[in-house]
Formats: sequence, C-alpha cells, structure tokens
Amino acid sequence: MIERVLIINFGGLGDMVYTTPIFRELKRNLPDCYLIFLTEPPYAEVFINNPYIDELILFNKKDYRLRDALKFYRKLKRKNLDLVIDLTKGARGAFITWMTGAEKRVGFKHKGRELFAYNVWVTRDNTKTICPNSKYVVEFFLDTLRALGMKVEDLSLRLYPGKKDWSVVRDFLINKKIDWTKPIIGLNPNVSIKLREWQPEGFAETGDRLVEQYGANIILIQAPNQEKMVSSIIKKMHTSPFIASGFTIKQLTLLISKFSLLITVDTGIKPLAVAMDVPTITLFGPTNYINYTPTSGKHLVVRKDLPCSPCGKFHCDNPECMTLITPENVLSKVEEILVSGVNYKIPNHKFQNTNKFQ
Repeated sequence: MIERVLIINFGGLGDMVYTTPIFRELKRNLPDCYLIFLTEPPYAEVFINNPYIDELILFNKKDYRLRDALKFYRKLKRKNLDLVIDLTKGARGAFITWMTGAEKRVGFKHKGRELFAYNVWVTRDNTKTICPNSKYVVEFFLDTLRALGMKVEDLSLRLYPGKKDWSVVRDFLINKKIDWTKPIIGLNPNVSIKLREWQPEGFAETGDRLVEQYGANIILIQAPNQEKMVSSIIKKMHTSPFIASGFTIKQLTLLISKFSLLITVDTGIKPLAVAMDVPTITLFGPTNYINYTPTSGKHLVVRKDLPCSPCGKFHCDNPECMTLITPENVLSKVEEILVSGVNYKIPNHKFQNTNKFQ
C-alpha cells in the first residue's frame, strides 16, 4: 500500500510549472497518500498553496557541505517513503532517490543511472533531436504514473495565486489605463540562454506593427537582470509599450491571464500563459519545440527548419535558427489568432479570483 510519496524535480521556471499536473493526477489515483515535493528555492513560489502537496521540502546544494548533505539524506530516509518519483533525469535526483530506500523508485532511463537508482523506469526522448518518440514534456512526467499502472486524465497546468497577487495586477492595469476594447499582447524577450535570444529589432518591429494593425496594447515583460535587452527594444520602437517588471511569478501569471496573446522566446514564462489558457506564439531555435508545445489550445510555433535545428546546444557561432526568424514570420502567426477589424475576445477585467485560474 502506498501511503507516503516523494516527487523530486529541479530546474528552471518552465520545468517547475510543467511539473504541476503530476500532483493532481497522483492524488486522483491515491487520494489518501501523503505527498511531499522536493525542489530548490528559486521557484518554490510556484507550489505554495497547491492543494495537492502536503509538504514542500527545499534543497539547495550550495548550502550543504558533505556532512550537512548526509544529515539531510538521513532525515529524508526517516520519512519512511513508499514511493519516490524522480523527474530530473540528473545524477543528483537519482542519488537522492536511491538514498531514500523507498520500496518503489521511479525515474527516467538515462546514462545507466536507472540501474542503481530506480526499480521502475521510463524512457524519455533525446531533447536535442526531433524523433518519433518526441512529445510534450508533461506527457513524459505523467509517464512515471502510467508506469505504475495509474490513469491520467488531465494534463492542464495550474498555479494558485493569492488575493494580494490580484491586487498588484489590478493596480498595474488600472494605473496604465489599458484600453480594454483593444487586444492586450505581451512580448517576452527574456532568456537565460543567449542562444535562444531573438534580436531586439525583431521584437521592436513586431510590437510597432501590432499597434498599427490591431491597435494593440503592448506589454513588454522585463525579467530580473534583463534591463539591457528591454531597454534596447524600447529605443528601437516608434510606439510606447507598457513595461511589466518587478512582479513575482504568480503576479506575472495573473497579468498574463489578461493577455489576448503572448509572443515569447523559449523560456519558462511561456507555460505561465499555458496555465492561464492564453494563446501563445513561441520562437524556437535550438530547442525541440515538440517537447514544449501543448497538444491543445492555441499555441503556435515559429521556427526555421534547418538541418542543424534543434541541436540542444547552449552556444553557437552562427545561430541562424533564431537570426533568420523575421517579424513577418511572427505576424503571420498572429493572424491565425487575432483577426483585424473584428471584435476581440477581451479577457475578463473584473479581477475576480475565479476557479478558472486555480
């Protein structure tokens, strides 16, 4: 009988948001289990108030010397876990899984780690290539439940903001005097991996033409430490976008929920829009776009079909997969979501914390 379950995942913002369906689906199959989630501090906010998580444990490897780490592992083992699911595909997650001593240990088959860390493993495709096994990353996460004979019903992403988050977003939109009769289009140029970056000129021209063609309210998202990129875009624009900066993850999620469309590079901000049922257009270069494109909803892809793309690399001397993308490529996708000269589906702007956003 499975009573105590641990799920492990480390990574960026996107990895964290894509993890959210597994908690709900696990509880659907094991409603009485005690569910613990182990992750790192930077994006723990994503999981606060999640009704399916009974305990959240934060592990920061930078804060642990060997003695402290061993103490942590012993403490984890004393939780008498029945099942551990490792979603990381990394050595650290595999080692932690093995150290728990749980009877059932599930993880991805990768570099032979499954031979010692897990007794149930599933195959996840190589994200550096597009192959017959390529599929949405949420499906891979949920394959760990399927491998245990559990049924999966719902792949939707969910975050759980609070009333204070709504208040911040409401004040921002009221102060900016948003024209609710026009579409609200978010532009997200922020990247942590430079190879996934699209040139500022592209975002600037796209923003200007969206204003010209659709009368759009343009909200330019500025992530921490991305001031230079955003400033460069603003200087090249002939129109004046609104700047969204200083928001927490959940506040940004609620702001995005008011968008008619998000145009974004391949970053963790994209799944925030997916969670809010907001259409997206994502510019993909070195990444396997199939892994990060939901199979339902209006989520369109802009990419160049080059022999070298996707490559999964972090560095490239000639990143044509991104530099060859033009504003026309992006705007042609916009036309599939927004039709000029018609009444747009304007998001509800009464700022009610309804179940739709939970």
